[in-house]
Amino acid sequence: MLAPTISWIYATVLTLLVLVRLLCCNALAALTPGASDVILALTKSRIEQNNGQSKIVRGLPCALVRACAAGFGPSPPPPADLQLKCDSTGLFFQWRAVDGAKHYRYRLIDEDGKRLLQARTTNTSANLGAGQPGENYTAKVRVKTKGSISKWASAIVKCPPPPGPTVTLTINQIYSDRADLEWSWKHLPASTLDVAILMRPKDTAGNCAWNHSGTIWPKPPPLKGQDAAKYHPLCSDTEYYWAFVTYDASGIVKWLKEEYFRTLP
Repeated sequence: MLAPTISWIYATVLTLLVLVRLLCCNALAALTPGASDVILALTKSRIEQNNGQSKIVRGLPCALVRACAAGFGPSPPPPADLQLKCDSTGLFFQWRAVDGAKHYRYRLIDEDGKRLLQARTTNTSANLGAGQPGENYTAKVRVKTKGSISKWASAIVKCPPPPGPTVTLTINQIYSDRADLEWSWKHLPASTLDVAILMRPKDTAGNCAWNHSGTIWPKPPPLKGQDAAKYHPLCSDTEYYWAFVTYDASGIVKWLKEEYFRTLP
């Protein structure tokens, strides 16, 4: 008679443990998506290890856990119509509202898979901060309803590369012996050490080339963004080549803009 008594005691203790687990089902499901499925899997594993016990020990926990799992219902669909944008104002993420949503949780991940941020919101959009030019980003969002949590929905964006350098050359006035010139620039490479104006006659075979060929004129400071000069003396009725160049610490020169103009006779 001792063996059946032990079996019933074991069945009673195991049933009480399962009931305790069932009381925690809602809390666990609120914290972790699919918690009820995990509980069911763990309980089934425990029951399979005790196949020698009575049918009550094997069947009652399974029935109770299945009832707990069914009480949460299916997971809600993840948020739809995701839009992830990256521009000069930063990264902006938005999605369509889900009926019955208590809140949303979103993440931002860089192209190396590193999680940059995670937060919770009751809104359907979020500003994710500044993005690095040329970098890829992934934003994820899921919804929490009263009964469950959805799967993650994802959107990917690549921030536009930095704007390229732009140079404007303006010829205000041309005379026979001089020229009034202006120039401006934006978005020069970060490696730019200085800028310079290079001017020489187009026809380097003439006598006028002797005075001007290869002349590097005074260098305007790059941080200013604009400058002007009156070039003289110049040769009359001569076509001049005018170029805006940059160079870095290693001495590499890049021609960003070039034009021609002709002095008056």
